[in-house]
Amino acid sequence: LLELKKQGFRLYFLSNFPSDIFDDVVERNSFFKLFDGGVISARVKASKPGKRIYNILIEKYSLIPRECLFIDDLEPNVVTAVEMGMTGIWLYDTMDLDNLIKEKLHSIH
Repeated sequence: LLELKKQGFRLYFLSNFPSDIFDDVVERNSFFKLFDGGVISARVKASKPGKRIYNILIEKYSLIPRECLFIDDLEPNVVTAVEMGMTGIWLYDTMDLDNLIKEKLHSIH
């Protein structure tokens, strides 16, 4: 995340997470400071892999889907992101995420 931020990329999270403990998780994990924003399912009453939560993120931050790289550990969530026009990475097992991100970002630009 830090390297992407240094390169000037905007970072957002899209999470199926309970609202009542999210603020504590953010406080305990400094990497959240790297994000430019995000959407929590419990707070918008929509969840992945439903398209509505993706649309909320896109509209809230004026994102252009074809310029977005979406990474998730659940394949159905990545499938929906791709259906929405984003480039996707399904993160499973032990993968070389750095090289996958470089490869996918190259294909976007």
